[in-house]
Amino acid sequence: MDYIIDRQPVGERIGNALDRVEIIYLRILRASVLVVATILIIVAIGYAGINLAKVMRSPASVVEAPATVAAADLIPADGKSVVDTSAKDREDQLNLQRRSYYDAFAKRYFALYQRSFAPFKRADDKALSLGEFDDLTIDSAGRLDAIRRGDLDFTRDKADLAALLTTMGNAAKDPRTVGRLNRYKTATKSRIATQVRRTRTETRRGWDMYATTCTAWYEPPIGCPATRRVEIPYMEKVYEMRFPTDVEAPGKVFKGYQDRFFTVLNERRSSNAATAESERNTIVAGQYQGRTGLVTALAIGGGFVILMFFFLLIAIERHQRRLTAAVR
Repeated sequence: MDYIIDRQPVGERIGNALDRVEIIYLRILRASVLVVATILIIVAIGYAGINLAKVMRSPASVVEAPATVAAADLIPADGKSVVDTSAKDREDQLNLQRRSYYDAFAKRYFALYQRSFAPFKRADDKALSLGEFDDLTIDSAGRLDAIRRGDLDFTRDKADLAALLTTMGNAAKDPRTVGRLNRYKTATKSRIATQVRRTRTETRRGWDMYATTCTAWYEPPIGCPATRRVEIPYMEKVYEMRFPTDVEAPGKVFKGYQDRFFTVLNERRSSNAATAESERNTIVAGQYQGRTGLVTALAIGGGFVILMFFFLLIAIERHQRRLTAAVR
């Protein structure tokens, strides 16, 4: 049997083996560099795009949402032109226009009350005049004073009152409102007893050790006989005729709806303002993060360039090996 004897020196065999391992390693390194470089360029492009969008956003683009109140939010709570003469004349003209607006609104608002709520009054209920109704509801005089002081914006108040009139009209048509008013009109009073704390005055005789008006006041016991008035507390049961606790007069229902309208409106307005401010702050923070992110994206891009440089070195080495092999 013939045997083939490999006469290649051991050192050369080891060198060839290392060359083969090196070639395999370079191939793996080349593929790895390509994969990592591809991932880096994709991440860099995406990260740059996201952060560029953050930087380009403006806090001024955030508009506070308008606060509105619907009728359903209430029920569950069981012109002349200004003459340009002088600042005082213009102010007087503005005050006259505002006064005219509130007077006209009070009439429309009172008409709503007379049409939808007043018919459910009882015979012994007091009838309100327009002035009394104004004082009890929108308080035109108080609003004008607040505008003059700068505590109330007339334009916003006009919009609020217009929304109030519409919402109150819708609430008046709601069957639940009609039911509440009918319960009051047909309700009967009951005799209810309550305990009332009172006081009465009593005269009591005693001894005044500081008095000197009697004879021999200086002899023991020192002082003189005296009378004094004493307040004595006591409890008295008082009877009165009352409606059931869930029954309210039309005026009270009307005023309760109005109060709830402004409560809900202010709560939602505050909530919307806070939401808008939070979004603006988020945008400002995003702009800062975006600028930082752009720097990071540039760093990632720099890493890509470095990796491609190493890839180029590997390609040159690979090409050099092919040339060497061809020469041999």
